[in-house]
Amino acid sequence: MKADALDLLFPIVRAEVLRALFIDSRREMYVREIARTAELALRTVQRELAILKKIGLVTSRSNGFHVFYRAERDHILFLPLQKLATHSASCLPHMRKEHKRPRQSWRSSTRGRR
Repeated sequence: MKADALDLLFPIVRAEVLRALFIDSRREMYVREIARTAELALRTVQRELAILKKIGLVTSRSNGFHVFYRAERDHILFLPLQKLATHSASCLPHMRKEHKRPRQSWRSSTRGRR
């Protein structure tokens, strides 16, 4: 079985966010949409987007209700990352999912700790 390069090169969260934004680089996505697509917690995605924005890989704009993010097409790493994201999207879904930890809700993780 061939491993997914995006998942091997980056932490899982970063790989999923990059995949969501770089597969269709012209598309803008708001934070909850990225979190839902990547099956990650909202705060986790917000943290990762802040890092990616700080280094210039993504740009954002606000419409007053949502902050929309998209891949920065002028960044020097845009084309290599887009190729990696596109290639990883063509991999079988079970190859990407096996590396993910199941999401755990806040409520279930704090039960029984009193």
